[in-house]
Amino acid sequence: MINTERIRQVIRERRNELITLTKDLIKFKSISGKEDDISEYIQDFFKSIDFYVRSIDKNIITCEKRENKDAKLILNGHMDVVPAGSFWDYPPFDPQITDGKIYGRGSCDMKGGLASMMTAIKVLHDLGIDMGSDIVFTATVEEEIGGLNGTGRIIDYLNGDMCVIAEPTDLNICIGHKGSNIYEITVKGKSAHGSMPHLGKNAIYYASRMIVALEDFKFDIEDSLLGKPTINVGKITGGTEVNVVPDRCIFEVDRRTIPEEDGESVFYELNRIIDREKVDGIEIDTKKVIEMLPVKVSEDEKVVKLLKKSTKEVFGYEKPTTSIDGCTDARFFIDRKIPTVIFGPGKKDCAHVSNEFINIEDLIDASSSFASLILNVIKEE
Repeated sequence: MINTERIRQVIRERRNELITLTKDLIKFKSISGKEDDISEYIQDFFKSIDFYVRSIDKNIITCEKRENKDAKLILNGHMDVVPAGSFWDYPPFDPQITDGKIYGRGSCDMKGGLASMMTAIKVLHDLGIDMGSDIVFTATVEEEIGGLNGTGRIIDYLNGDMCVIAEPTDLNICIGHKGSNIYEITVKGKSAHGSMPHLGKNAIYYASRMIVALEDFKFDIEDSLLGKPTINVGKITGGTEVNVVPDRCIFEVDRRTIPEEDGESVFYELNRIIDREKVDGIEIDTKKVIEMLPVKVSEDEKVVKLLKKSTKEVFGYEKPTTSIDGCTDARFFIDRKIPTVIFGPGKKDCAHVSNEFINIEDLIDASSSFASLILNVIKEE
């Protein structure tokens, strides 16, 4: 009889396959926009078990059988990673195992999650479980830079009852996260010789006052799950030479939003804060670069209940529901009315850091949970 206990046993017996797959994925230097090779690797993985595979601009949609019907469950993950940066004790794209952990860029975010999903699907296929087109796996590009060319590109080809994204959640069930609105603010002043600053309007000075005003702003709204909105000024550029009064300064704002807000009110509020520091001779241009919607689903959604059931079968108790700080591609599915949760291996504070790692035991537990979820979805039908 094929049940969760049997599946866990098989995945543990094949742990070396899971480890090797994770390491293989980490070896690809798949920085956003450079996912060609890893995409081919994953396509070949599924072709080797006779799955139907479709590639759309390096994005992958695959299932056991090609049938014209909606999926019961979509499993999603992204193939890209952020640049490695410096100060690694281990080569970021040459994964090393130490103390039960696999080190490497993307191990946590989120090639460990991809490998866990892929292994779960392969194990069930090898055990003769008929997944047909009810279970669809998608691997996408450029999530780390907004996802418009990734999940945003293939969402028109997808529909289903529910979706799970394998971002790192420390194997808790994430039912929400804040949105992120990115704005570019250009402050225009008046140039003058550096020895006569009184003849100019120093754009950097006025931009600095606006930045401090944003830092000091206090929010009076709060979401019961996601907390209060936040503002972060993450980038600033200005000036041409040290002996010239700068006539231009540009800074970029990351405004994290909650479901109680909308894009128009957020934009108005941002302009209201910075306009207080505006004086005669200063112009301000605020441009919205991208708007990523907040995500929040009910604990009563079927996908949440099934994932709770599956984690109880694997861990002996239901994993708790929670939220995460970063944005994910869940917003694309939510916008299409596909209830979506985030669940995957990896510590949330380990993503994007030097010496990024994933615990091998977490990979095994994650893969077992995904396999149990797939089995429960099939059984329910």
